[in-house]
Amino acid sequence: MKFYDRNQELQVLKETLQRSFSQAEFTLLTGRRRIGKTSLLLNAYQNEPFLYLFVSRKSESLLCAEYQRAAADSLGLSVFGEITSFKDIFEQLIRYAEQSHFTLIIDEFQDFERVNKAIFSEIQDVWDRYKSPQFGA
Repeated sequence: MKFYDRNQELQVLKETLQRSFSQAEFTLLTGRRRIGKTSLLLNAYQNEPFLYLFVSRKSESLLCAEYQRAAADSLGLSVFGEITSFKDIFEQLIRYAEQSHFTLIIDEFQDFERVNKAIFSEIQDVWDRYKSPQFGA
């Protein structure tokens, strides 16, 4: 797929990727529905290690099983046992990121709250704990 008039957006994403090698980056991409946000991201990171997660309206345990398989397929991240909570998935991804650089793309991020009302504070807790030097992040 050719991206018309997306050179500026691709350049911003490329710059964000470069900064992320020295510090963690959180980038939010918003826009109207059906304008190609997901395609833009997938195109921008097609030659980089990335993990794409889609937040569908399923139970937390089902989504976690999907995310665990996606992490294994995309990153080679194998976790023994079954992960059933978003918090545990994010903790595993942060631990993996301490060793290997990758981009995490979460499509329909806002829908996490429909599945688990505490997810945003849980993600913040994991992020805050692992960014601390005592954890090696």
